[in-house]
Amino acid sequence: TYTAGKQAALSSTEVHRFQSENAKIVRSLAARLSLFLRMETTLEQVSLEVKDLTKYASENESPRHMILFKIHPLEAVGVLDVSLPLLLTIADRMLGGKAFSVNPDRPIREVETALLDQIAQLFMREWSKAWHYEEPLRASLLGHEVDPLHLQIGGPEDTFYHVSIEASLGDCIDQIQMLLPVRSIDPVVRHLTLATMVTETEEDIDEHEEYVRQHWN
Repeated sequence: TYTAGKQAALSSTEVHRFQSENAKIVRSLAARLSLFLRMETTLEQVSLEVKDLTKYASENESPRHMILFKIHPLEAVGVLDVSLPLLLTIADRMLGGKAFSVNPDRPIREVETALLDQIAQLFMREWSKAWHYEEPLRASLLGHEVDPLHLQIGGPEDTFYHVSIEASLGDCIDQIQMLLPVRSIDPVVRHLTLATMVTETEEDIDEHEEYVRQHWN
């Protein structure tokens, strides 16, 4: 079955490069958050796979704390899903706490939601700046959602890159999840692959010229 106008799927090499580059960006984000929170924070990409919203909702029960964002100029709407224990630990640290022994079962207050929005803005701004695209990428927050079943970010046929990130702060180790629309993000992935191929070709030419210079008599 083929749908007219639908972009061809990415090759396994393109997806692998996107996965590797995203893993590097996530690790660098940890250093940025450590400076902001004035406490060691680690981030590690656990997995990157393609899912639809139905499957994501079945694997992640509500209530959750999901922050919706838009990436310009791609007009891509995605989700940053932060686990509740991690959210409360981050908020505790931003309010001057030590980020240890935070009660994970209490409800989230309005001030804590506002504090996490600051972290989300920092996270998405740094993530967007790390990609070298034809135009600079910018991210803006759109709102919040607690139930994955009510996410209005795509149709039943739309798929998303599901990025699972393991985060560690204080005595809390939990996950941050990102949903990025495949159709909107694919141009960035293709641009990354093209840039990598050009760089590798230039390096091969330089190596060949160096070889000729060294062995010319």
